[in-house]
Amino acid sequence: MNTSLKSAARRESAGEHPGEVSVLLSQPFNLEQSAECGQAFRWTRDGDYYYCVVGSRILKVRQKGRKLFASLHPGTGYLSVLQAVGDIFRFDDNVEEILSELSRDRLIRSSLSGHRGLRLIRQDPWECLVSYLCSINSNIPRIRGDVERLSARYGEEIVFDGRTFHTFPSIDALANAEEEELRSMKVGFRAKYIVSAARKVRDEKVDLMSFRKMDYGDAFAELCTYFGIGPKVADCVLLFSMDKLEAFPVDRWVRRGVEILYFGGKRMTEKQVREWSREHFGRYAGYAQEYLFYGARLKELVSGAQVP
Repeated sequence: MNTSLKSAARRESAGEHPGEVSVLLSQPFNLEQSAECGQAFRWTRDGDYYYCVVGSRILKVRQKGRKLFASLHPGTGYLSVLQAVGDIFRFDDNVEEILSELSRDRLIRSSLSGHRGLRLIRQDPWECLVSYLCSINSNIPRIRGDVERLSARYGEEIVFDGRTFHTFPSIDALANAEEEELRSMKVGFRAKYIVSAARKVRDEKVDLMSFRKMDYGDAFAELCTYFGIGPKVADCVLLFSMDKLEAFPVDRWVRRGVEILYFGGKRMTEKQVREWSREHFGRYAGYAQEYLFYGARLKELVSGAQVP
């Protein structure tokens, strides 16, 4: 467990809500921005609370100023809640160092004025891989729907706070599924990619967590051997679940945004943008992308909004 998080967190003996763990934030953090920026697809909001299925449990969390209030269901104790919060929200990242390094870029320095609390969310590699296979030629509402339908069909049900949740399908569950089954749940042509990935991971006994220990280039090359995974999906999986903060996912919107912001509109290939981003932003290129293109700002830029 990250020591700074441990020292910044304490159990509320008389908390605002029984069973919640209170975490005093020692770093910039904004729960709303982090949960709703489009990097993860299973966060749902109900009033002040955000819910997310984390493995076989439900994380329930809210923010009030510099405090997070969090709980896990089924209940697993104070330290387990603290561990989950620290891991998911990457409280082991040195945010001040990241912000300082990226602030050398004028445009990011400008973007940070309202987004200093935006954080990457660390996801489970298997769930992230399938989710981003669902993202191919899609949009966030549809991806969310695809992931929830797959979970409802192949996951386990959990009832909590009067709501019904489903765990994400296991590797075996999707490896044993037929492509037509998945197509019937509206994932379309992506079905063949999902089934193929599940069978590859199962049959080759792939340890997806081991990618976190690999060099970025090796991990990228390996992911691109999976049927349906191209550079953009590979970089998404590496950034959001495999701790490769130098990954800079590039789709047509990001490519065009970089062209406008940094090259006066000069046309570039997605490969050129990927290579430029890692050289320009270095080890925190993934954070740079989040700060630059948070929310709808990217499409507004590309469609002709004023460049900062």
